[in-house]
Amino acid sequence: MGDFNDNGSYRSGHWTELLALLQPLGLVSAYHEHFQEPFGAESRPTHYFKGNQGSPFHLDYCFVPKAWAGRIKTVNVGAYDEWHTVSDHVPLMVDLDL
Repeated sequence: MGDFNDNGSYRSGHWTELLALLQPLGLVSAYHEHFQEPFGAESRPTHYFKGNQGSPFHLDYCFVPKAWAGRIKTVNVGAYDEWHTVSDHVPLMVDLDL
């Protein structure tokens, strides 16, 4: 879990390489499993470049075992208005029924 400073919309190729390494380990993004959104097309940003609300990105992830995907109860992303004075990132919160 954490800030990966990359996402599916970047053209660097590093993100594709990372996902290829995680797949054989059976890890999936809790956010993407829960919201059924593709990488690079996230509707809830977790980072605002230099604190600018007009420059949103999704850079924070929580990878869980694929076997836990059905145990994801909720996934919440913090609101810019509540967090912009603390960080240029907002929290990504995942509640699992373990």
